[in-house]
Amino acid sequence: MSDDPYGTLDEQPEQPATASPAAPPAPRVQPHPVAPSEPLGYSYEDANTDYAYGPPPQQPGYGQLQGAYGQQQGAYGQQQGAYGVPFYGQPQASYLPVMPAFTQRPLIDDPTAADAPLRGASPLEAYKRFWTRGGTFTGRASRSEYWWPALIHGLGWIGYMVIAEALYATTFPGGFLGTIGWLFFLAALVPSIALGVRRLHDTDNSGLLHLLSLIPYAGVVVQAVLMAQPSSPNGMRYDKVNRR
Repeated sequence: MSDDPYGTLDEQPEQPATASPAAPPAPRVQPHPVAPSEPLGYSYEDANTDYAYGPPPQQPGYGQLQGAYGQQQGAYGQQQGAYGVPFYGQPQASYLPVMPAFTQRPLIDDPTAADAPLRGASPLEAYKRFWTRGGTFTGRASRSEYWWPALIHGLGWIGYMVIAEALYATTFPGGFLGTIGWLFFLAALVPSIALGVRRLHDTDNSGLLHLLSLIPYAGVVVQAVLMAQPSSPNGMRYDKVNRR
């Protein structure tokens, strides 16, 4: 030791020879500051509004996202519309049965019935049905079922008059040829009326309108217009299976 009273402050204390050097203290780990959780449904704005290129886009909060999702759901619900109304441009499915107003019963369409119409009938099929369904006044008949026999009878009548004019010099001959003409007319009278009634049923009209053909000239024109009308689904009410 020196006589300097302040020299002892600069001297390090002597360590015992047998003691091992002390290990350096471990660094103290500071806990990471935890950011406070943001309440749901709230968003905070940046107080710094001095931006060189404009403020950054704000991200919506959880509550705002829920609101946007709800708006999308509402828009989708508006596109759906009311029950049973299809989207614009979508074909409407005809899954509901035809329900006439006066019966309030679903109509049954049986294509295998004895009075069911045949769409797109060939001339042979239509003429065969003309005779096999000659006494059927219920049900319907398609346009091809009506107009093919009408064309065949019209051409046959023209040929009959040509032959009668060539042989007898008259369009209404007597004798054997006249008898054949009258027998064919009587045989085809009832099937012709039945076919006309079924054709009117197919257009959803009463078969009594066939009586208009008795009116000279004008009745034939009106009858032709009615027979040329397209088919109507409500005509099924005239089928035998729906007449209760």
